[in-house]
Amino acid sequence: MNDYEGLLKEYGELQEIVTSMSVDGRNYRHLQRVIQVCEASSRGIFKRIDENRELLEFLQKEAPALLERCSWITGWIAGNDHFFNDLVHALGSENTFSGLQRMHPRPWPGK
Repeated sequence: MNDYEGLLKEYGELQEIVTSMSVDGRNYRHLQRVIQVCEASSRGIFKRIDENRELLEFLQKEAPALLERCSWITGWIAGNDHFFNDLVHALGSENTFSGLQRMHPRPWPGK
């Protein structure tokens, strides 16, 4: 391989590195936006987890017959809880919602 061929090879490798950096940079910016949404939008993901659980507590107290008749409602709420918690763990989010008078999010009220 002559010098010219060597330079072309190095240039091609450099192009691949720069291309992968720009893709990784874009992905990093998108990930940062997702983390920001989870931490801040509508008081954040931990607030969403808490209100989802609060909804199930409310239905258990105020409409137990509905939950008995339509048992899939608990499954829907449990599915959301599972998804929200998986998202928290995947993103490594910190709970900025705690620190109020009671523990947030509240414990899972399901069986």
